[in-house]
Amino acid sequence: MKYISIFFLILLCSCSLIRVKNADVVIKSYRDMPNVFHAMIASKGISILLKEFARSNLYKLHVPTQPLKDSNKNIEPYIHEIYDFNFTLIGYTNLQLKERIGSIDYEAKLTTKGFAVLCSLWIVCLLVVQLRFYYHNHTLSYWYAQGKKQIVLLANDSLYVLFERINSLFIKLEDSRIGKHFLLIFFSLIAFYIFLYIDDIVIREGGAYLGSNDSGDMQWYPSVQLFGLHGMDTSLNPFVETLQGNHFLGNKANYAHLLYVLMYPFAVFEYDNAKILYAIVNNLCILVVFYFLYREMRFRKIPFVYFAIVAVTFFASQTYAMAIFRGNIPLILALFIILSFVYRHNTFICGIALSIVGVKYTFGIPLMLGFFFARFYKPVVFAISIHVLVVAVFANYFHLGFLESLFLPVMVGKEHASSMVIDFLSLAKHTFGGLNGKNPFLYVILCCLIAWIYVILRIKPSQNRIILSSLILSFCLFQHHIYDYTVVICLLFIGMFALRKMEFFILLLYCFYILLYMDAYFYIVSHFFALCYASLLYFCALYILISGNQKELSCYPNKSLL
Repeated sequence: MKYISIFFLILLCSCSLIRVKNADVVIKSYRDMPNVFHAMIASKGISILLKEFARSNLYKLHVPTQPLKDSNKNIEPYIHEIYDFNFTLIGYTNLQLKERIGSIDYEAKLTTKGFAVLCSLWIVCLLVVQLRFYYHNHTLSYWYAQGKKQIVLLANDSLYVLFERINSLFIKLEDSRIGKHFLLIFFSLIAFYIFLYIDDIVIREGGAYLGSNDSGDMQWYPSVQLFGLHGMDTSLNPFVETLQGNHFLGNKANYAHLLYVLMYPFAVFEYDNAKILYAIVNNLCILVVFYFLYREMRFRKIPFVYFAIVAVTFFASQTYAMAIFRGNIPLILALFIILSFVYRHNTFICGIALSIVGVKYTFGIPLMLGFFFARFYKPVVFAISIHVLVVAVFANYFHLGFLESLFLPVMVGKEHASSMVIDFLSLAKHTFGGLNGKNPFLYVILCCLIAWIYVILRIKPSQNRIILSSLILSFCLFQHHIYDYTVVICLLFIGMFALRKMEFFILLLYCFYILLYMDAYFYIVSHFFALCYASLLYFCALYILISGNQKELSCYPNKSLL
């Protein structure tokens, strides 16, 4: 088996990214417009295979912006960035079909579908070897009789017994000699997805323009303005500059002041280097989150295969892909949400973690409310004090009033912030004339908060349930983008401490729904769907409070490792 795994590891490493140098470019056809031609990369050598793989969506082709090499024709000298073998050129001479006009470099990157095909072949080969090992110990008639017996049993089993059988099968598989090889496949999958999405934001030599591969939401430029870096004569107020239209890509200063202080280590680098470093830090943070999740699941004797399914689903999701591609902050926030919960009895660590989560108001405010009503008063006060101190220093430096400085991010957010319309605040912004005193959704949000606080004071649920409910409250009341839903992994972690088994299973189904189905379609859902979704999520947050009691600590009888 080890030779099979070594072979597929080498195959995956060599096939993940293929760069082709000096590929011939030929004329494919003419267009109706004069002097305009369809050109393509010639079908010969490895290009033939890559073309076929690209048609099957096993490979993604990328031709970066570059000059046409070895060309002695009177045609446009540059090939502009394209993700295809075919492109358009402008020429001023008569060119013949299939005539060679020069050469270019291109690359082909393995897609998720291609990687899944290779991993499937890997698994099939391992299973064949494993079955061959068992075949030497048992006859074919034995396997036929056993298979027939199991099919009869499965037909008569209840759903609960079926799940128990699947669970026992996973445990046996994990303890078998093939288990280590499946572990290797799991780590290969995670490494591939991290490489795939980080590579998407890398600008190749000859990239079309600065920042052309996005990471536009990374708050690099406001931090550069605040500290006066990269040739700026003086420090600038990033909030005022954004309101005046002086911003870079999506780097609009609509987060709390503390974030732009924390972004200083990235701001000292040039943008192209900063975004790669930022993507690496994001991935390190989410890997630490999964380490906490893994440690807790193993302590509770949950089979590793369940953790692997959650992890692979997460890294293959559009939410994770968009978080890396857009350069936003939710992966970092996920780590500090976990740290604030794990060290909730440590005022210093929990307070610092909550203050960092607080840089994004849509997560910070509900979570601080949750910790406050869960009677963790000192960490919340400490976190708020950090923000107050930063705002006070900021106001003093730029000669502003404290309240004026405090509400600057809100003013920027009102002008520039966008989101999916699947929560009450987004519905308020897009209906009844926007955010104004006559908008009923603003009163709905206020009533929801009051009702949530009343239930906590009346029912007195467990601390863990209050914190979990506050995080769910964030998703239904406040606006979020697709990448913010990477934080659902925190729901799973806290849910292990707060919920009973069936409640946790329902939460797990919701998280899988988000990770598997949330994509760009959620930006165009109807207002009725958004209202139903937000309402259902809010009632789930209330149910978590109502169904719990103060003595309930975890969904499993074992005491937590943390």
